[in-house]
Order: sequence, then structure tokens, then C-alpha cells
Amino acid sequence: RTGLEFGAAPLDCSAPAPAAFATAVQAADLLAKRAAQSWSAQDTRDVLRRLARTGGDFLEPGADRLTLAFRAERLVLALDRLLSALPADERPPGSSELLSGLFRLAQSQPDFAPDAFVRELGAFDRSLGRAGQGAPSVP
Repeated sequence: RTGLEFGAAPLDCSAPAPAAFATAVQAADLLAKRAAQSWSAQDTRDVLRRLARTGGDFLEPGADRLTLAFRAERLVLALDRLLSALPADERPPGSSELLSGLFRLAQSQPDFAPDAFVRELGAFDRSLGRAGQGAPSVP
């Protein structure tokens, strides 16, 4: 969905759970090693922008609200780590405050409001564009 590709082969999950898990762990380790060998500051900015544009994933009809809340929580953690990886003077103005708002919205899983989360995620995405790191996306 994000367009991120590091040349990893698809996982075969037809094996029994322990074997599939072991395969997934090996694939994740390989993927992490490949990414670490060639990762740059521009990669950080690109992934940050791509993930900030995934709001549509939270508006899928019939999606379970609790599942969306867990996904939102993981997304916000990823955005936080990526934003923190940028030098302070390269962080877009206002992005830290917007990220705090995303954290608040993702924390209350039983009361998770996908529409509000998507609006805040769109504002975060637009803040990335204000830093001259690419064109802002359409909400």
C-alpha cells in the first residue's frame, strides 16, 4: 500500500504456524539488513511522506474499528520514529504538535474515530509539504 519495496520475496504462509512464523522472522531480518545497508536521510523523508498519506486505509467500508485503532497506533509510532530520525532543524514546523494529536487520537482504542484520525493525519501530511519536502497531498 505504501509503495515501499526492498526486494523481499512474498511469504509462504501455507506452512503450519510455527514454520510460517520462523520464515517471517527470517524474512523480516533480511529486509531490515537490506534497508539498513542503503538507508539515507532522503529515504526517511520519503517513507515519512508515504506513510502520512495512508489515511484512505482508515476509511475502508466495513473495517473493524478496533483493528483500525491498532493500525493507527502502529502508524503513529512509525511516524514518530521517522520524524525523530530527522535532525531537529529539518523537521517540518508544527509536525511534532500534529503528531502529538495523532497519538491522542490513537490512544483511546474503544473510542477510536477514524474520520478524526484521517483529518489529523492529513494535516500532518500537509505539514510535511510545508517543509519543502514535496508537494502537499489532497486531504
